[in-house]
Amino acid sequence: MKETGRQPADRDLLDIAMDMVDDQTGIRMYDDQLRALVFTFLFAGHETTGVSMSWTLYELAKYPKIQEKIRKEANEVLGDGMYPLLVDAWFKAAQTSFSGQ
Repeated sequence: MKETGRQPADRDLLDIAMDMVDDQTGIRMYDDQLRALVFTFLFAGHETTGVSMSWTLYELAKYPKIQEKIRKEANEVLGDGMYPLLVDAWFKAAQTSFSGQ
């Protein structure tokens, strides 16, 4: 597949997919193909992220020393402000949820 000519900077996934043309046939995607593509990106990506985060929290809850090292590094890198509070809340939730406390 290749893209046709439109190149504005604010194009989204749907714009790009709508402009794609099959190299061999010269045909653009049908509406049902576009829906399937967008659905896959939105929901499969969301689910993958959620599963990855859950698994990470589960594994970190099993190793509190590693969890504390990651928390300290995240707080150092992210600095002052809201993000360190979110990191602390995230790790506290992991400990509570997965350790049964």
